[in-house]
Amino acid sequence: MINWHETNDDLDTIWKRLVDALDLGLAGPLPPEVRADLDGFIFGALQGHGYQLNMGRGATMRTPSGLVIGEYMEALSEPSVDYAYDDDSVSTALNAMFTEAKGKAAELRCVCLAYYVRMAIPGGEPREITIRRTTEWQNKDAVAPPGTIEALAIDLEHRAGFAMAVYLPYNWDDSDKLHVGDLIAGPSHRRIWG
Repeated sequence: MINWHETNDDLDTIWKRLVDALDLGLAGPLPPEVRADLDGFIFGALQGHGYQLNMGRGATMRTPSGLVIGEYMEALSEPSVDYAYDDDSVSTALNAMFTEAKGKAAELRCVCLAYYVRMAIPGGEPREITIRRTTEWQNKDAVAPPGTIEALAIDLEHRAGFAMAVYLPYNWDDSDKLHVGDLIAGPSHRRIWG
């Protein structure tokens, strides 16, 4: 069951409330500095992608993003892909961002990749997750198939040995108003420092 929240003009307040309520203790308690890094990434991803979602269904192309923390937080390079016409552009971009982060691993302490997915409604079947294609963005009438939801996936990995995925379910009502669900966290695989 998803607890839905209607958005308003003050998205940062919504993101902060959702991040503060998120239980990230999947593998035991997190050291405060790790929790601070992960919270910063989650909030940053919600800010960037949330404002795009708030523009309305079909208003903007939903492209992936990557952030890293070394000395400070910075964005990963934007890969040269054709999001408008290439069905594999999201996978290509995510692989390029992952490769860039892996190449900088010695200088980094945390990596975040954010992208859009469809997944089974939580609490039902095992989570089957598929990456959304950017070529679907213009179809305003596209709705998630029964039993699935759309979500922003935020993959996080910290050099201290923590890896998790956080999902922000979202949908729009008939008047194109954005609604978001509580954040959902689950374990992930260590790939950068694994």
